[in-house]
Amino acid sequence: MLGIRDQAPPAVRAVLGERFAGEARPRGVHRTTDLQAPEGPGAVLEAAAGLVEAGADTLLLACTGLNTIGIRPLLEDRLGVPVVDPVLAAGLMASYTRG
Repeated sequence: MLGIRDQAPPAVRAVLGERFAGEARPRGVHRTTDLQAPEGPGAVLEAAAGLVEAGADTLLLACTGLNTIGIRPLLEDRLGVPVVDPVLAAGLMASYTRG
């Protein structure tokens, strides 16, 4: 789980259970606006790479600010793992309810 807090939300841990591999906050990022700083995307990539090196086979973005900076395609291209974007996932689920 990649987010701007030091710990994953309890709901994330509850849903993933033993599939939860770890959590990371990019260095220097404490607010969503920090993600938009010039060093923001690089810090996100570094934190995500650490999760993959530790055994994560999928990344979950736990901050909508990560969607705002459009980081998902970069992470998938550079790290070779699927990345779940909460904004896109919520939109997909909403589209299913509309039939």
